[in-house]
Amino acid sequence: MENVMQGIIDMHIHAAPDVRARKLDDLELMEASVQRGVRAIVLKSHNVPTADRAYLVNRVAAEKYPDVKFTAFGGLCLNHPVGGLNPDAVETSLKLGAKVIWLPTNTAENHYRKNGKDPSKGVVVTRDGKAVDELQDIFALVKQYNAVLATGHIGAEECFPVFIWDGGPVYGGYRNSESGCI
Repeated sequence: MENVMQGIIDMHIHAAPDVRARKLDDLELMEASVQRGVRAIVLKSHNVPTADRAYLVNRVAAEKYPDVKFTAFGGLCLNHPVGGLNPDAVETSLKLGAKVIWLPTNTAENHYRKNGKDPSKGVVVTRDGKAVDELQDIFALVKQYNAVLATGHIGAEECFPVFIWDGGPVYGGYRNSESGCI
């Protein structure tokens, strides 16, 4: 039977340590991925950057499986625990090797609205039908570091204003399963 996992890249996977229970930790996830022929994974946390964790996973994988092509990548979700739309956190994560920057996820204004929380306490990405100015520096950093900008949990109505900046498309966007964007 053909291994359908052979060579895939999982762009969004949660592992322990996390504030929520997760089935596998980073190293167990690496083991499961290597056993199934997965080419790469992107470690995601709603609360903390993951580039440093990916670095350590890659060190262990290289020592344990020197002939296997496997890479873990890290990223950053622009939620309240990292300061929301925080270009300093984005730049630091990218310098550490992050490859995906997610717009707000579980603290996005849209996520709060859909989950019965006060949306005014969520991270705002649009105002009056336009992307907030704070995103401009983040977009520039994503482009500079050749990273991916992911929609996170923003609403579908926020996608067009966010991913079209000054009349042109923003670099590197991809659609997240929660938002329906792009």
